[in-house]
Amino acid sequence: MIRKYTDEFKLSVVQDYYHSTLGVRAIAAKYNLPSKYEAILIIEFQFPILLLCEISGISKSAYYRYKKKPLKPISTIEDKVFDIYNKSGKHAGYRTIRDILRHK
Repeated sequence: MIRKYTDEFKLSVVQDYYHSTLGVRAIAAKYNLPSKYEAILIIEFQFPILLLCEISGISKSAYYRYKKKPLKPISTIEDKVFDIYNKSGKHAGYRTIRDILRHK
């Protein structure tokens, strides 16, 4: 399942990509996209995929593997771990989180 973006958002990404010398990584960071793969997904119909993959430094096969992979839903254990981590002021390490989860 691929995330859906509005046409206006896609247009702004394409315009930024066209006018930017920094490449796909900078576009992904600017628009808070999870990865450079996500940035390529947005503009793949405006530019050749091979060119976008070369610019971003990934292989074409890695991009297509990412594109076919379904989005993984966040499990309840991951949700609990994030909750404990955030409640600790982002200071709890894996041992602390493990101990808290064992004692619940």
